[in-house]
Amino acid sequence: PLVKQAQAPAPRPTKVSKKPYRSSIGVIVGSLNGFSNKSFAGKRFAIQVDFGLKPFLYEEYYSYYGYYGSYSGYNSEITGIIEADVNFLFEKDIKTSNVGGWYWFIGGGINFGLTLDSSEFKTGMNAMGGVEYIFSKVPITLQLDFRPGYGYIIDQDGFFDWALTFSARWHF
Repeated sequence: PLVKQAQAPAPRPTKVSKKPYRSSIGVIVGSLNGFSNKSFAGKRFAIQVDFGLKPFLYEEYYSYYGYYGSYSGYNSEITGIIEADVNFLFEKDIKTSNVGGWYWFIGGGINFGLTLDSSEFKTGMNAMGGVEYIFSKVPITLQLDFRPGYGYIIDQDGFFDWALTFSARWHF
């Protein structure tokens, strides 16, 4: 009789988690219009830096008390802020196919800039969340995100600072 030798079980393929891409550069539009760069420092950790023009509604309350009476009201004007946003993100895949992959991300960061009309310094903090689609056949990534936060302009009150943006970047 033939004796059958025991064989070791075949090794299972392991899922290798890797960075979706190394770095990307492109444009961003929406509540912030300009340039965008996103680079991965690890498998799921990315740093995104955006620089551009952000529309801003400036409102100021005034009151005057004088000899002939008093009045009060609001001044408001639309201005802009040249702003830089630096965000640190955790990113994870949702679904991957032969055409590309969907990824969700969440994180937060800081922002700073200058107002256009009076060159006042602006700073703030924000959260950030959204989705990113990475094409596998062409080196393009599309991203949609929302950034609620808190902003502060020197010598003024703080305000709810937010952004809703779309970006398209070339990745390498």
